[in-house]
Amino acid sequence: MEHKDVTVEAWQILKILEAVEGSGGRLTIAGLSDLSRGLGGGSFETGGGGKRRNAKEKIQIDYDSVAGGKVRLSKDVRSCFP
Repeated sequence: MEHKDVTVEAWQILKILEAVEGSGGRLTIAGLSDLSRGLGGGSFETGGGGKRRNAKEKIQIDYDSVAGGKVRLSKDVRSCFP
């Protein structure tokens, strides 16, 4: 087992979540994990609620300006915070 400090990666995920929420997007935890690592083209959908369920917009994340880059952890890594 390898121990690694994931403080920076946790900060990156929170910054990406703030950007998604600020744009009106909604994600599952798994979706946030994938988006944070750049999967799915690095974009998410907004809207789709209320009377106009089909009014969705796709937004691209600028990883460098939002979080200093993509999260560089694999899905298999289990982490412990110090």
